[in-house]
Amino acid sequence: MFRLATAHPEDVLSLTAIEMGLPGFGLEALADVTHGGAWHIGVLAAPGIPELLLTDREHEFFGEHAFPSMTATPGAFTETDIEEFARTYSRPDGWRGAIGLYRSMLSEGTAIQALRNSPG
Repeated sequence: MFRLATAHPEDVLSLTAIEMGLPGFGLEALADVTHGGAWHIGVLAAPGIPELLLTDREHEFFGEHAFPSMTATPGAFTETDIEEFARTYSRPDGWRGAIGLYRSMLSEGTAIQALRNSPG
C-alpha cells in the first residue's frame, strides 16, 4: 500500500498502516530473535522452510503456536477462526502470500526509504 500511495497519490484519499510496520523504518528488527524479535518472521522468510515445516501442519501452527504466542487475550481466536486459517493456508500455494510478505520486508527497506524521500 505504501508503494501505491507514493506512486499514485491521486488514487489514495488516506493511508493508515496497522498491524505491520514498514521495511526501512525498523520493521526488520522484528526478525532479530536475539534481540526480542518475532520467531515467525524468520520461519516464514527462510527459503524452503515454511513449505518444509508448515505444509499439512497449518492447524497445529496457527492453533498451537502462532496465535497463542502472538495474542495477549487467550481465546481471541476461536477454533472456527483457526480452522479457517488452516483451510486457507493448506490450499495449493496457500503460504505464498505470507512467505512473499516476510521475504520482501527483509530486503526492500532501502527502496521504501527512497520512496519516502522522493519528491512528489
